[in-house]
Amino acid sequence: MKSYLEQAQDLKQRHSTWLSEIIEPIVENNPTWMQEGHADCKTSYRKNNYGLRCDDFTKINSDQNHILFAGCERTIPMNINEEDGWAKKMYNKICLSENEYRNISYPGASIHKIVSNLYKYFNLIGNPKEIYLLAPEIIRDLGFWEEHKIFKPKIFYQYRPEINDGVEHNIMCVPNNTPMQLLGIRYLHTMRAFEQYCEAAGIKLHWTSWDLQTNEFLSNYRFKYFIKSEDNLVLQEDIFNFFVENKGE
Repeated sequence: MKSYLEQAQDLKQRHSTWLSEIIEPIVENNPTWMQEGHADCKTSYRKNNYGLRCDDFTKINSDQNHILFAGCERTIPMNINEEDGWAKKMYNKICLSENEYRNISYPGASIHKIVSNLYKYFNLIGNPKEIYLLAPEIIRDLGFWEEHKIFKPKIFYQYRPEINDGVEHNIMCVPNNTPMQLLGIRYLHTMRAFEQYCEAAGIKLHWTSWDLQTNEFLSNYRFKYFIKSEDNLVLQEDIFNFFVENKGE
């Protein structure tokens, strides 16, 4: 049997962008929902110099007053015109400057992947003044696909049997059947550390989850910047209105 050190050598593979300094693009390939003319594609997708659905990223300085949006498929957004997405509408409402709409959302992402991408952005581009983060549900995590030596998002639908018939997402990736308690504590630790970074760096953070059950869970803990929603935030208009009403001054 391989030692844990030998098994960990897989992390050195070139596909392990999770551990690199690369700001990860929307997707690693060309999914059907982004292929114009395909039945799965409902809109067009422009991509910036980092492969994300927003304006190009240029390195910022400490004097720039810019904001950053982060989340999963609801913040990209998928199958919705960019201008109709809650993040772009929020940006247009605040209207800091032209050609600086920045959005680093990733489809199917767990909170860990989202925060990892945020740290990469800070390192390569600089700290924003404000962040609007729409977090996914607690049942998302990360898996490793041994055959192809890559990391993949995982969603443990067995804890939400009403969705996807309760079938675990990306079951070819390990670990499978991660205990709910472990998913919860990893989520809490990730966001506790991220809040502390934002506070130390002077970043104004606004965050919630679009999932009602995750909101109920998070509200039991003393987060400084978390804003509880009393409903599932499904529609783009509902998400936009929620952040407008709760962003503060």
